[in-house]
This record gives sequence, C-alpha cells and structure tokens, in this order.
Amino acid sequence: MKIYLFNSFQTLWFSQLKKDNKFYKERLARFCMEIKADFQNHWTTKSRVLNPHEVAGRILDSLGKGGLCGLVNYSDRRYEAFAERADGLPMVTRLANAVYFAGRDVLVVKGEEVPTADGDLLVMGLNEDKHLSPKKSLEYSLKEAHENEGVVIITTPFFGISRVGEIIQKNPKLLSLVDAIEVHDGEALKSANKKAKEFYNNVIKDYYPHLGQLASSDGHSFMEVGSSCTKLSMPQYSQIHSAHQLRDNLRQAVRESKSDENLHKSNSVMGALIHAGILIPMIIAGKFGIKLSRGDQAALR
Repeated sequence: MKIYLFNSFQTLWFSQLKKDNKFYKERLARFCMEIKADFQNHWTTKSRVLNPHEVAGRILDSLGKGGLCGLVNYSDRRYEAFAERADGLPMVTRLANAVYFAGRDVLVVKGEEVPTADGDLLVMGLNEDKHLSPKKSLEYSLKEAHENEGVVIITTPFFGISRVGEIIQKNPKLLSLVDAIEVHDGEALKSANKKAKEFYNNVIKDYYPHLGQLASSDGHSFMEVGSSCTKLSMPQYSQIHSAHQLRDNLRQAVRESKSDENLHKSNSVMGALIHAGILIPMIIAGKFGIKLSRGDQAALR
C-alpha cells in the first residue's frame, strides 16, 4: 500500500510539473543536461589503440563539457582496446559499454557499425566484446541488435550501394526495431543525406513517431570529431552507474531528438578523401593477396 501511494504521488507530482512548463524545466535541469553528441565516429581509418587523454581532450574541444562521442568498431575491437587502455586512469569510470572522463566531463560510448548483407547498420551501447554477426540480412541484424538491447540507428540508408532505405520502404514494419535515423552523415553525398531527410519527414515521422533524427560526422580522423552532431538531453553522467542504465538513457535521448534546430550539419570532404586515400590501397592489395597493415594488433579481431 505504501509503495502504491508513493508511486501515485510521484506520478501526480510529475503531471503537475508538466503543467507548469517553466517550473518543470527548472526541476528537470537538476537531473539532466543539454549535450552535443557525435554518435558515429571511427577516429581513424585503420584499427588503432587510441590514447585516452587525446581522445577526451578532442571531445572537450569539439563538443564541450558533457560531450558524447561514439568510438565505432567496424569488424574490429578498437573500442575495447581503447577502454582497456583507459581503465584505471585517475578520474575515469569504465562501464561495460562506455568510458567517462570525469575531469573533462565527456563520455565515450561503444559503437558497432554492422556490415549487413544489405548495407551498414549502427548500433550503440553494446557491451564490450559483444559483436553482432556480419553479412546477415538487414532484418536479421535488426533483430539481433534488438535482442542485445542495442540503441539502433539507421545510417546512410541511401548512400552508395546500401539497400537499407529501399528495404525499409518495402517493409516499414522493420522500423519498430529502430530508435533513430541518421538524416545527415558528414561523409555522405548531399543527395544521399537529402533523401534520408525526406524519408524521415515524409514517411517515418508520420507513421513511426517514436523515431528520432540524428546528425553524425562519420569521421575517420580526430579533426572530424563533432563536425556534425546533435543536441540531446541526457542525465548527469556521474548518475549513470551501469551499461543497462546508459542504454536506456541513450535510447530515450535519441528518440526524443525531433527538432531540426538540434542538428549541426557539416560536409567533411577532406576527411572523406583522406579516408578513401588510406582505405582504397588496402582493398586493392587485399584483392591480390598482399597484406597491408590494418592497424594495431590489440584493436583487431
């Protein structure tokens, strides 16, 4: 009975706060903060073990205090190698899916770009050393991500050879397994971003109102960090104590990202050229059986 009364009082209290919007926002601000987030960033083309202090410093410089940045694996374990190196440093908290730098008040979250058979899929907040199956159908990967409680983001649905946008248009029910759409990717063509944005506005927003929209740099260099980002509302990082709690907060934050005003968009032409200049020789060499360094051994799978 006591628990029931307390829950009823709590529900009534929040309802009253929402009626007085100014009062509600003031109270909510005590628990939440507005932050800038760049979810999709790989930091380097090759799989490297990154210096934690350099990463945290760059996030602070580009996204400010409260900055949140993904460190995204692509068939490697660059995030895990980074987290292992950061573990035990002063004023650093390592969760199972994120590293918090309290001195700078910035958060690095594990990301996984999954190469499905139909195009890439971005999944945030998976636990360390949990890697989703590559080269499966989009539907299979969406279900696998959902089963592992990942925060699911559709990235570059109409860019290059990706068939993700086409498949979702034919089977929109798949969007029930998605949390947000990346409507701007810093390394994608303007035409691809325009189509992703129109897709969100004309189709998704009307029929799947839970979906948020995001802008990300998709960078492969330190200079691209935060070049495209999204303003979100997140709890104080010091109040997040588990991987599960972080995933829940991330999911809520990206789903609430509806306003165009919160999207900072920039096209990273130079970053894309540098990335291609490193990646293309690696791909060509691989076709001829020539092994070029893919990076640091600790960051590879």
